[in-house]
Amino acid sequence: MGNFYNLFLDETKFFDNGTYLYGIAGLAIEKAKMPDMGRELGKLKAELWKDNLTYAQAKNIVLHMSDVRSSNCKFNENYSIFKSRERVRSLFKGIGEIIENTEMTVFGSMVNLSDLAEQYKTKSSFYIGDQMCMEDIINNYTCFLKHHNARGKIIFESRADKSGNKSDRMLQKQFYKIITHGTRMYKALEIQDVVSDIRFVKKQENSAGLQIADFVPTHFMMNFSGKSQHKINIYKTLKKHRYSGYNTKGQMHSNKFGVTYIR
Repeated sequence: MGNFYNLFLDETKFFDNGTYLYGIAGLAIEKAKMPDMGRELGKLKAELWKDNLTYAQAKNIVLHMSDVRSSNCKFNENYSIFKSRERVRSLFKGIGEIIENTEMTVFGSMVNLSDLAEQYKTKSSFYIGDQMCMEDIINNYTCFLKHHNARGKIIFESRADKSGNKSDRMLQKQFYKIITHGTRMYKALEIQDVVSDIRFVKKQENSAGLQIADFVPTHFMMNFSGKSQHKINIYKTLKKHRYSGYNTKGQMHSNKFGVTYIR
């Protein structure tokens, strides 16, 4: 095997008029390009806070998209700069450029839990959402790795809270079920040959990959739910970087291999 990739993933939830939607999405990056990604993100933060903070102080700020949009100073007191739409625009533009420059690849899956529960006369749950989304993502990530003669792992933003890490353990269980039993396309050993493991990293650890991945799921959830994108967004950039089979991105089959919609 040649290169090694890290797939950074985050979740998104959407509730509208009694309908529950759930999704997981993120970006894969070649491990050798991760230092470049980290440096570019550090420079972007330094530029955003150049009037207020030193480079060292700025690069230690954790970016979180929903709090950026609301300029939530309770999340971080330095988020007051995002009361300026120009600063928000500069941030999104910078994130898009990092995705372009480091040639990241988008993977994800969105599922309408309410519709499926009604169709199949069963109860919906985010546990089922995890299973469905992760099976699609692991299936397509395996395809990507095999075509790139590579191996990789998954890094998921931890969902642990004050009550514990049950959510992480439940998702980890889904991961191991999939790589133990296989998917609709791959036998278990085929997946295990290329996908090594899954790790859970807390937001506070300031992972560059997870901070960039945080900007991915909501864009596709907005599209999946039929809602308009926010005026400041990177949806066009993300669409171009969806895996589309073989060694391609952004081509005809991006909705099959890159980000799947399950209704």
